[in-house]
Amino acid sequence: MELFITSVHKESTEYLLGAISKDGKVAVHSKKEFKPGTYVHVDGECGRIDRDMAEIKASAIYQLKGKEKEKAKADIELFISKNCKLRDTHIFSDQMMKKLDKYFDAAASKIQRAVFLHQPIVLRHDNDTDGLCAGLAIYGVVKGALHLKVTPQEWPLYKILDAEADLRFLQSFEAEYLNPILICADFGANPESIEGYKLVKKAGFEIIVIDHHPMQDPNVKKLIDVLVSPWIYNSGSGYVTGLLSAEIAQRISGPIPNLTKFVNAALTADRSKLVKPTKESEKYAEAIEYLISTSKFPQNIETFQKTINDEETIDLAYAQAQEKIGEMLDKLKKFTKTKEYGNVSVFLVDTDKLSVRGQYPKKGVVTNAASDFLANKLHNPAIVIGYSQRNFNIRLNTAALKAGINGSQLVTNVKKEVSYAIEGGGGHPAACAIRVKIGYSKLVLDQLLKEIKNIQTK
Repeated sequence: MELFITSVHKESTEYLLGAISKDGKVAVHSKKEFKPGTYVHVDGECGRIDRDMAEIKASAIYQLKGKEKEKAKADIELFISKNCKLRDTHIFSDQMMKKLDKYFDAAASKIQRAVFLHQPIVLRHDNDTDGLCAGLAIYGVVKGALHLKVTPQEWPLYKILDAEADLRFLQSFEAEYLNPILICADFGANPESIEGYKLVKKAGFEIIVIDHHPMQDPNVKKLIDVLVSPWIYNSGSGYVTGLLSAEIAQRISGPIPNLTKFVNAALTADRSKLVKPTKESEKYAEAIEYLISTSKFPQNIETFQKTINDEETIDLAYAQAQEKIGEMLDKLKKFTKTKEYGNVSVFLVDTDKLSVRGQYPKKGVVTNAASDFLANKLHNPAIVIGYSQRNFNIRLNTAALKAGINGSQLVTNVKKEVSYAIEGGGGHPAACAIRVKIGYSKLVLDQLLKEIKNIQTK
């Protein structure tokens, strides 16, 4: 029998090999060790562990090479492909999404095969509404993986510390498997992730990034095995990661109940122009952000999956979120300063005074609400900067965008001038952020205001 080895576990006097034949999955007891990814021929007594798994005690086993290997590979690949067929389903379709079809398929195929072949999977998602909706979509199709780690990303970049944590996850297994998969949803297409990616690539990780944020450095793409991004075609950030991830998930599993509801929440939360917000999508977007923000709620993907399908919990979370936003807006004027640079109004909001860690609203939500309250009704360009000791959240109103101001470019300019003071930063033209090193908050704020002052508006 010809087999493809998918895992190897050292037992007391032999090796237990996980494998795939042209007919199904096989467990092999062998005196010889073979690395995952090897094709072998095995003879021996054959039985069954269960309906889905055959078992062989090898009397003879050797590695296949040349034409024997190619023949076995072709036969076994037919079996894998038969069990990993993609579905032809779509949530949203326009010319841009059709262009991305091949990238959706590439990501879906790699993820589906990883689950089927028992490759370890690390799923990291940004810790906001769009990121969680993206994470939930992918989690729904990988939760059956043999080894799965799901982590919300507090700051949207893949740091060396993140890479080291994922390597420890890999080292915790008793068996050796095929290459592990790292999936980054709603972050990771940024230069600050390069060093982390380099570290896990050395350990054999394959990297999938699903992200709608602009890419600032083409060197990042060289480290990513599959990138799903509207910026491949320069089509902007309106195609949010929750939507992109849902398209991938449905290609794996077919139509998923309630998925459209959460796609709409992601689109609404990130203020995409692809759809017009509804009362339901606004309720879900705010309720989900509330659930993410409060330490009273367990912060794990399994609990989120159960809870956000509970209408009563969503209604309660939305009511509490509305109450907290109202309380925050009552104090907003006290902790806001205004500056004028030509026809550009800048509102400086001290989010440390308006946000408490582990409570709603988070600093980004404070900045969003402040932008709605202070800037979005103005006809002149306006920028809201929510600042704290470590974070700057930046929001631009429609007039600022029409005047040619780009928040993402502002962040890039600041990073160039004071890179030594910044851990990371990026985002969209209308909404972006900077993570500041301890002790450099005032320096970065001064540079940001200098960049705004130098803007030549249209």
